[in-house]
Amino acid sequence: MAYTKALYEIVDEVRKSKNVKIKADILKQNESTALIDLLQLTYNPSIKWLLPEGEPPYTPAEGTNDEGDGTDLEGALIGQMRMMKYFISVDGNVLEDVQPAKREVVFIRLLETIAPKDAKLVLEMKSGSIKGVSANVVEKAFPQIQVR
Repeated sequence: MAYTKALYEIVDEVRKSKNVKIKADILKQNESTALIDLLQLTYNPSIKWLLPEGEPPYTPAEGTNDEGDGTDLEGALIGQMRMMKYFISVDGNVLEDVQPAKREVVFIRLLETIAPKDAKLVLEMKSGSIKGVSANVVEKAFPQIQVR
């Protein structure tokens, strides 16, 4: 059975390069629905996050070392990408009508049930920018993604 890289592993690999073409190639080589969704949720200007600014109070998943390794949760974010519809609006349309307090609780629970490095990645998505993965890199890798 083929090994599926965690989303943070792909992003970490991209961050190691300084060359835009190489970064774009790494993204293309790892193309998946979850990766495309991650990039859309970060850079598509028609998508707005319905959560407060900043990092919510959450407890990272247990069983990790200082680098966040060792949880066996590396693929959990890929499975949780379907939950993102509860936290966004597209072109001003709320996809799932949920009370703001409930939305925040569900978001915190999601952060606590995925690998800590993926949780940090989700927080970067929410902020609208992933360190080391510029909108220019995303546009080169996936021209179909509308970027800010």
